[in-house]
Amino acid sequence: MVQSVLLVILFVIVILPPIIFIGYMYALSKKPKHSIIRSHPFLGWVRYLLEKLGPEFRQYWFDSDMEGKPFSRADFVGLVYAAKYRTDLISFGGRRDYEKPGFYLSNAMFTKLTSELRVGNEVLVPGKKYVITDEGLFTRKEIFVEEQVKPWLLHDNDVIMVGENREHPWRLKGMFGASATSYGAVGEHYIQSTGSGAFMAGGSWINTGEGGVADVHLATGVDIVS
Repeated sequence: MVQSVLLVILFVIVILPPIIFIGYMYALSKKPKHSIIRSHPFLGWVRYLLEKLGPEFRQYWFDSDMEGKPFSRADFVGLVYAAKYRTDLISFGGRRDYEKPGFYLSNAMFTKLTSELRVGNEVLVPGKKYVITDEGLFTRKEIFVEEQVKPWLLHDNDVIMVGENREHPWRLKGMFGASATSYGAVGEHYIQSTGSGAFMAGGSWINTGEGGVADVHLATGVDIVS
């Protein structure tokens, strides 16, 4: 009696599911218009599965750190670490080909100390980041903390004045802003998050991209270019 029950359980758990799966895939293979699937029911599905997984395989297995469009893996990792962990330190030096034309940041023989830089870091802005407390081969433990962040704005002596002779000139202290984006393409949630983040950073702006200003642009409190 016990052996019969075990055989039934083994059949239901181990043998029956693959049979059902194979039958289901075979039935599906008779419906699609793809000639590959109709001619080769199982290999055809494998082909389309591998095609679907192609971008992920290329990103993590086959593409090098400097390949990939629109952003390479090196660009992606650098942005994530700067935004999530507040660090841009990557060991083993540069990985770019400095023989190719382009703009690069290079080390100076006698660099300035941070305290010697003429920047506006007097007023800190609130920020958040993740701190890695323990990292293994397959696991990573993180904690979410709040901190005060240096805004790295232009010094008062280096402020860019737009419309200097106007009644209300624009004093531009930030070096980066949000580029032009279509409201209809990105939606109000993007405008709210980007504008609020630029406002918190200080000295930044957003470009409406369409020559108009919506209520959601004004609600963020950030400088607006349209």
